[in-house]
Amino acid sequence: MSKLPRFFRFILAAIMLLAALFLAAGSWFWVRAFYPGDRLDMKQRSAYGDRVFSEVAGFVDVGIYLQAVDFPYTWRKPEMIGDLYWPEIYRSREVFWSRDFTLIAIRTGRLDDPRLHFTEAYDFKSHRGYGHEGRTSEDEDARIRMLFDQRGGIGARVTEIVDEKDDQREESFPPAGWLPPLALLSAGIVGSLRIAMRRSLGVAAENRLA
Repeated sequence: MSKLPRFFRFILAAIMLLAALFLAAGSWFWVRAFYPGDRLDMKQRSAYGDRVFSEVAGFVDVGIYLQAVDFPYTWRKPEMIGDLYWPEIYRSREVFWSRDFTLIAIRTGRLDDPRLHFTEAYDFKSHRGYGHEGRTSEDEDARIRMLFDQRGGIGARVTEIVDEKDDQREESFPPAGWLPPLALLSAGIVGSLRIAMRRSLGVAAENRLA
């Protein structure tokens, strides 16, 4: 490394710094996906300590998305269970835990159907979501109700759902969330400085020995 011309050393240092900036930004967006600003965390966690939150997204077409965080199974991004706000289609969207808090599900009332069906769910015990395979409402409802029966029945309705009118959102971001991007950025700065300064330090050492 010490034999590289100064120009190439600075080019290599700049590439390392840019790569560190790219990785730091990517890690920040990765952490931010699990702690979005327009969200409301549910006080009740799963039986395994996993988080569930609702998030407001969109500007013109506003949606309220129910998300599950089930590490390490959702390590890439939270699992989107379903959209809770679609007034053109739904007259009601309610969220229920199972009695053992291993299953969370959405019960839907459509404008064109007087019945109520469980249509989407996330199972923290088997680490998978339900309701996105194109099944009919009746089939999905029967499958989710069977899961509820296996987990002690339908528990209490969840009331901590973020409001589309912007009066319940929380924007807390955990301080530890800054550690991955700061660590990557610091490593990139230190590494690029070492590459850029290595030759000059070597020459200075040779001059002292001479």
